[in-house]
Amino acid sequence: MSLWQQISVHLAEYVSQYLAVALVLSMVCTAVAGFLLLRIRAITRPYSRIKTQSEDPSELLSAVLHTIDRTESNITLLEDRLSSHLDESKTFIRHVGLVRYDAFDDIRGMQSFSLCILDAEKNGVLLTYLAGKHSTRSYAVTIDDGEAFRKLSEEESRAMSEALTREVVTQS
Repeated sequence: MSLWQQISVHLAEYVSQYLAVALVLSMVCTAVAGFLLLRIRAITRPYSRIKTQSEDPSELLSAVLHTIDRTESNITLLEDRLSSHLDESKTFIRHVGLVRYDAFDDIRGMQSFSLCILDAEKNGVLLTYLAGKHSTRSYAVTIDDGEAFRKLSEEESRAMSEALTREVVTQS
């Protein structure tokens, strides 16, 4: 029996095993190719946002520099807006203190209160509402830089002290 005859007999006996090995190898190659394709896409994705008509490296560099300039100007604009918003936010309510109490002997239930509302610079107002059985009174006191323009009652002082020590919105 010649060498070619021996090879053909051997191939005929093991053809199914060779096909199984070939199938497994092709599946492995397909998986590796798919993984490599995903890696190439991940690597080239940042460059796809750069708009250029040419493959010339100098034009690509020019497009990258243009994108950097545009990004820097956007960052500057955002910084300016943020600064403006931070300046404006100083006038937002930041400190609040509330004290409830019984102002008169003829009414119970702590229906009277003193409420202090201050901004970041400790400017604001202190409101006092006194509830009695036959009358009610209310007062407003202006607060500038954490100081009242008149002498405060004990409850009003407690409300302002609470407001000064408790910040409603924390700055980050």
